[in-house]
Amino acid sequence: RLDLYTIQGDIDQMVREEPLLRAEIYARVEAIRQLLGDYQEKTAILGGVSRATAEDQALLSGQARLLGEATRYSASQAVEAQITLARAGLSAQEVLGATSDVLNLATIGELSLGEAATIAANGLRQFNIDAENTERVVDSLVIVSNRSNTDVRQMADALAYVGPIANAVGLSIEKTSAAIGVLGDAGINASSAGTNMRGMLSDLLSQNDVTARALTRLGLTYEQVNPLTHDLSEIMETLRERSFGATEAVEIFGDRNSAAALILANNTEKLRALEQAQRDFTHEAQKGAKVIEENLKGAYLGLASAVEGALLAKEAGLLGTVLRGVVDTGTD
Repeated sequence: RLDLYTIQGDIDQMVREEPLLRAEIYARVEAIRQLLGDYQEKTAILGGVSRATAEDQALLSGQARLLGEATRYSASQAVEAQITLARAGLSAQEVLGATSDVLNLATIGELSLGEAATIAANGLRQFNIDAENTERVVDSLVIVSNRSNTDVRQMADALAYVGPIANAVGLSIEKTSAAIGVLGDAGINASSAGTNMRGMLSDLLSQNDVTARALTRLGLTYEQVNPLTHDLSEIMETLRERSFGATEAVEIFGDRNSAAALILANNTEKLRALEQAQRDFTHEAQKGAKVIEENLKGAYLGLASAVEGALLAKEAGLLGTVLRGVVDTGTD
């Protein structure tokens, strides 16, 4: 084990005897000082935002350090994710349960930790999912984006438009995400996909004469396409089986949403396949993030995080004393 007081003595001597080393030493000392100060500042912010007890604050800090040592993200970055989750309304215990899943989402989705935390928290709230099931939200986004012409960020953008009404009619995040993936494959961008799906569900909920006439021509009743009793894939299959075409699409879903309705009706097999993939491929975000962490770049970033973790470990207090001693020596 290194004796940090001995190290301080050695540095003091070098500073006095080798003036040319002074600037380099001061630069490195300043970098370490900023690292420790940044982490301490962020943990203080987390305590204020989360209103955590002293015990929970210690658990959050411990989790951040462990994640900083084990992943490509530093402990300070992990605290940033915890702060974002706390600001989204998660309790300290919920933040503890969600943070590792957020890191997986950030890694595989190529997102900042703050953005990943926001996306995960929004998904939880949009579909009234408990924070302990954050992995469910993360896996849904990752599985669909890995199998369709979209990415995690675009998926989140689409859910921002359709998530609340989808949840209101009983659609799960998995089924909603699958529909977004199908629309993405057809070249419908994220915001349009979310807006179209929101409009489609609203159109199906409104029982008007034009919709009734179109359904009658197809040999259907409103109850067969009621989104409160049938999920979207079932409704699209029902419409496809009845020669659902452009005329009926416009009458039932209006000009703006008719194209999206036709795409979904004509691609129900893909829709079902994406729904099934979310049942079959559990822990995909975790597994994918692990693969990424094991490559060369991930290993390098992980080393950098591990170094920070070492500096933030139990020696941090003693190291601070050493740094103050160095600074004092240099100013003598």
